[in-house]
Amino acid sequence: MMDEMMLQFIWKHGLFIAQNLRSTHGEKIEILDQGKHNLNAGPDFTNAKIRIGNLIWVGNVEIHIRSSDWFKHKHHLDQTYENVVLHVVYQHDKEVAISDSRNVPVLSLAKMIPKRLIKKYESLIVHSDYPCDNNIDDLSKLHWLNFQERLVCNRLERKVEEFKRVFSNTQSLEKTLLVLLSKSFGIKINQLPMMWMMTRTPLKLIQKKRKSLYDLEAWLFGLSGLLYSTRDQYMESLLKRFEVLNQTHQIAPLQSTNWKFFRVRKFSYPTLRIAQFAATIHQVENEMQLDGSNWDFQRIRNKLKSVQVSEYWRHRYSFQGGQVEYETRLTDDFIDKLITNFYLPAKIFIDQVLGCQSDFDIAAVLETLRFESNKITSRFVSNGMDGKNAWDSIAYLELNHTYCSQKKCLNCVIGQSVIKSGFNHDSKVEKFS
Repeated sequence: MMDEMMLQFIWKHGLFIAQNLRSTHGEKIEILDQGKHNLNAGPDFTNAKIRIGNLIWVGNVEIHIRSSDWFKHKHHLDQTYENVVLHVVYQHDKEVAISDSRNVPVLSLAKMIPKRLIKKYESLIVHSDYPCDNNIDDLSKLHWLNFQERLVCNRLERKVEEFKRVFSNTQSLEKTLLVLLSKSFGIKINQLPMMWMMTRTPLKLIQKKRKSLYDLEAWLFGLSGLLYSTRDQYMESLLKRFEVLNQTHQIAPLQSTNWKFFRVRKFSYPTLRIAQFAATIHQVENEMQLDGSNWDFQRIRNKLKSVQVSEYWRHRYSFQGGQVEYETRLTDDFIDKLITNFYLPAKIFIDQVLGCQSDFDIAAVLETLRFESNKITSRFVSNGMDGKNAWDSIAYLELNHTYCSQKKCLNCVIGQSVIKSGFNHDSKVEKFS
């Protein structure tokens, strides 16, 4: 299997036998400079330097699987391609002439690329959900550490950008923090209804009622739409209180069907998460300075460890039953996920909004937090990669999000290393013909 992106990668990195190259007309070709990869419109490589016969040409290189793709892509109608000095293809099936009637020299690489290299690419793109399984050893430790740092930074930057998007709508630091904190409590399956609740909640109501855990529960559970089924005495009292609080605002509650309970673990039940979220607003967020001045992450962790839900939720995870013997406090794993995915990017965001220089070591913070073990991160660990702390886990999550799940192996340092391992610079042409 060969595609244009792979052929561009091969050309860019010189992963073909470059000795005794000949054009399709028999002219000797020597590659002095492959050129700069152009990621915008126009020829694929610019400012290449190619010796063809006795002349050295400086100009652009265009890459196609078949030379007839030149016409398929309508390059013959685009003056941008008149400065192409070499047409690199996998298979030659048609002559190409540009406006001055000059035939563009064609170099076919089909017999110059090792079959093993193509098989490596196929193993990544076609045959595996996690393409780098059993191939991670192809990457040097130094290259991985550099790439890992880039992955961590990219993930944090994406999360900070989310804070900026929400802030552009709320125009309030406090409201932005509450909306995205609610998202973290919703975990992946119930993020949207949690965010909807906080987006629709008037900030003044939270500011006024945050010292009353009962009022916070009444408002959140009432707005959630989860109080409108068969009710026990506590649910009845919450609903009545919600109706009083909502008299001024008249905000329609969610439909209960928006919440996902099926195959959700007890500790992740939306009812328990809403109760824990209310308790966190009541006991932790009430003390957080909006300028981030008291955002010491160890202090935040200790505060979260002390969060205690109301008596009704102390030993249950759902209304009317759902009781457990242990206390339903925030677990250590969940607390570290909150710090990793909410408090850390929130602090970076606040510093940027206020024009302050972040005065903490991101790596040092993440290295004190637990490794987030899930289906994605465990897969990397099972293949021999470290699973020491949050620095490792968020790198794997970003690697999966940006590269693995989208099969962008040609842009990934690991994928590039795997493919390059299929090329031996000492190989001879006849081995691949």
